[in-house]
Amino acid sequence: MEANDILLVETKLHAPRRRRGVVERARLVERLGLADLPALVLVSAPAGFGKTTLLTEWLGATGDYGRTAWVSLEHSDSDPTVFWSYVVAALQKVAPEVGARAVATLRSAPTALENVVSSLVNDLAALDDDLVLVLDDYHVIESVEVQESMRLLVDRLPAQTHLVVSSRADPPWPLGGMRARGDLLEIRATDLRFTVSEAATYLNDASGLALSDADVEALAGRTEAGATLDVLERSNLFVVALDDHRHWYRYHHLFADVLRARLDIEHPGRASVLHRRAADWFDAHGDRPEAVRHALAAQDFPKAAELVERAVPSLRRARQDATLREWLDAFPSEIMRNRPVLELGWVGAHMVTGDVGGVESALDRIEAWLDPERADEMIVSDADEFARLPAQAAMYRAGLALLRGDLAATITHGERAADLSATDDLLGRGAAAALIGLAQWARGDLESAARQYAVAIAAFEEAGYLADVLGCSLGLADIQSARGHLSAAERTLNAGLDLVAAQGPLRGTADMHLGLAEIHLERNEFDEAAACLQASCALGDGLALGQHAYRWRVVEARLRAVAGQYDDALALLREAERRYDTDYSPAVRPVSATIARVLLAAGDLDAAQRWAADSGLSADDDPDYLREYEHLTLAHVLLASGRAVEATRSIERLRTAAEQGGRIGSLVEALVLLALARRATDDPRAREAFDDALILAAPERLAGVFLDAGPQANALLQNAARHGRAVELAAAILAGSGATPTRQALIDPLTERERDVLRLLRTDLTGPEIAAELVVSLNTVRTHTKNIFSKLGVTNRRAAVRRADELGL
Repeated sequence: MEANDILLVETKLHAPRRRRGVVERARLVERLGLADLPALVLVSAPAGFGKTTLLTEWLGATGDYGRTAWVSLEHSDSDPTVFWSYVVAALQKVAPEVGARAVATLRSAPTALENVVSSLVNDLAALDDDLVLVLDDYHVIESVEVQESMRLLVDRLPAQTHLVVSSRADPPWPLGGMRARGDLLEIRATDLRFTVSEAATYLNDASGLALSDADVEALAGRTEAGATLDVLERSNLFVVALDDHRHWYRYHHLFADVLRARLDIEHPGRASVLHRRAADWFDAHGDRPEAVRHALAAQDFPKAAELVERAVPSLRRARQDATLREWLDAFPSEIMRNRPVLELGWVGAHMVTGDVGGVESALDRIEAWLDPERADEMIVSDADEFARLPAQAAMYRAGLALLRGDLAATITHGERAADLSATDDLLGRGAAAALIGLAQWARGDLESAARQYAVAIAAFEEAGYLADVLGCSLGLADIQSARGHLSAAERTLNAGLDLVAAQGPLRGTADMHLGLAEIHLERNEFDEAAACLQASCALGDGLALGQHAYRWRVVEARLRAVAGQYDDALALLREAERRYDTDYSPAVRPVSATIARVLLAAGDLDAAQRWAADSGLSADDDPDYLREYEHLTLAHVLLASGRAVEATRSIERLRTAAEQGGRIGSLVEALVLLALARRATDDPRAREAFDDALILAAPERLAGVFLDAGPQANALLQNAARHGRAVELAAAILAGSGATPTRQALIDPLTERERDVLRLLRTDLTGPEIAAELVVSLNTVRTHTKNIFSKLGVTNRRAAVRRADELGL
């Protein structure tokens, strides 16, 4: 759910009021202290130990230490977008200047949690006063994404920000290291148990009993709580005021559990009635997630089905497919049998995760409901979504066909989806165009694919699906580059960055920079490529598409290879191969083939030949666009192996196929290889083929392919620079062929002291040990470390060391 679509419960952002008659825990309040708070305060104990009560007393005693933000957490807050929306809202109550960029990121790129945390940390670091963030009942958070992003926050907390967490279990954070550094204060069950004095105050003063010291001491040692439960209930001690005006209350979680258990015993079946009422109330007040939760708890599946069906469009838009799938998987199968719109939501939630089991049969059932004679048998809560059902079903069939590799069926279903989509159904029309474009791309029909991608981008942008705009922009730029239209690809990627500048950070921003780096590489502009690569990696995985993890390593490896650092290049490529995932895009440039090319450049012909043998390719294969890059790589290996005649047979077919398909990039490479093959066999037409390649490459400065051809191309380049038909490009390639790519200098260079800290970060020294080594305070080391991370665009110690190596620091 997008941040601005979430209905936040205001009362969860208030610290509960201190209850009258509660025993004061002066010893614990004193231990928590009124000043010099550590980074993290953890109050961890089982239910009923008074964790929340202690924190409210402590905050009251401090007179609002600094600025205090409070979030009372519930199970439904495990959704990362919901969780961080509450955290930002709580912070903005006490520090309005905090969180604007985080909100924008949650709205535009809800999965970019690292960027959400980074922007919050930057805002918090700019505050002059101390700030306390309290997360009450943190144990209800089960999301791995929330846990990992919270760990980032804990690691990066500014000195003036303090995190206070109450929980029934320790959070999965590096508590040991924080404990060793003095960054952690712990209050546990043994601390929270009443002393005899506190027990006497509670039993005699708060509860109105008149017990002797001996009785109190005996009761204080008991673990059973049943003897006093009725007193607590009658005294209303578990009712907590949530706001300063005493308009809103809630039960303590422990007492709520007791009441639920008692309700089940005394009024079996009554809970379902109450859950139904709660579902109606939340629905009437616009909180659909809570309404669904109560309807499911009541096992009122018809009501839940109605609520979920009406929620599908907003959940789809906010990419909350996991939430939708969780809800839908809770339904008995018969509930969806006559609810085609709801079942289509199930199809979409499963398709997005690649889990297509049962999808085709579900689509068959859904489309059967389009028979007008069955109209009276089905249940539809969202008439608008039912009107879109034929087009959506066709679109999902296109996606299913694409996953199966059936390109013809993908295009057929995609075109049907486009025809069935209403004029104002921009999402449907954009998705259909993108699917058709993907299939045409995989076929090698790049001109048609580019047209479809342009339609998809325009539709998504008008509909406001901006992350999809960037995803399609990357695909279009890849297609344009393959066609040899580097300037058009550059414009496409820069248009994506212009959108980011206007709308805020979006998922895919990192990929726009990476695409530009790839274009610079094709032009032998190594410094520019390194700068774009650095900008891309600095944004982190949160603002990147799925392909980014392998693609940036390929770009870095190519830069290393040009610099002669072949071992480093191969290590990067092997890691890229492990991460190779093109998402839905066709796998036209497998990393294994790039590895073979670097092996050739490094002089390891045996290893390159092993790749050729394992690839299953032959010089006599018919051209296949999906394997065109591999066949061109095979031609490189054959030429290096002295098999020029065999290579020529393959190259001639590749040249014809690339020319017919309008794939200028592949055509230029085929012509370069053909020139080398002819030269190896003393064919006088070598110069002609090479000149043809240069003429095709010149308008877009396609220089990289000539450099990749290796030293064998130098003689042809030198001749072309003197007498050829593209003298200027040939001379430029020669001039740059001996250049070593240099790293872009940091925009904000490291200071001398930061370099000292960076040097010690390579060691096994802890923070305090580094401080001792440099004879500075631990806080000073932390400040330098955070500056280093910021300047290097990383988030942890290991990444900082790796990035420093990459930058030659």
